[in-house]
Amino acid sequence: LTSETEDFRHMCRTQVDKQDVVVELGCSYAKATKILCEQAGDSHVVGVDLGLDALAQCAQVCGARFEHVDLVSCSPEETSLRLAELRSLLPSPSVPDEPSGKRQGRFLVFVDIGGDRMASALICVIP
Repeated sequence: LTSETEDFRHMCRTQVDKQDVVVELGCSYAKATKILCEQAGDSHVVGVDLGLDALAQCAQVCGARFEHVDLVSCSPEETSLRLAELRSLLPSPSVPDEPSGKRQGRFLVFVDIGGDRMASALICVIP
């Protein structure tokens, strides 16, 4: 959890590996999504936003998949279903081929929603 954009982007650079799959909630114009793609690979990232204008420009930034989905104004049950649908768009996290000491891939959700949201609305999107 961070209130600073640069700190969020730093987390994108340092907390994601090639074997992970990522959903970014609130991708806006895909600046952080691009970093997530550099870390995990384009096919392992889905960006989600409410802004249709922003989403229309995202494909020019990186090769992630982008979806127009509202996760903030729905019930916790609907949020869980929608997150499951988004996860189904991604490959399974990678498992190392050999016991090399590398960890298994993870399903990660990055919540990149501006500070003008009520905390109660954001709590429901955290899996």
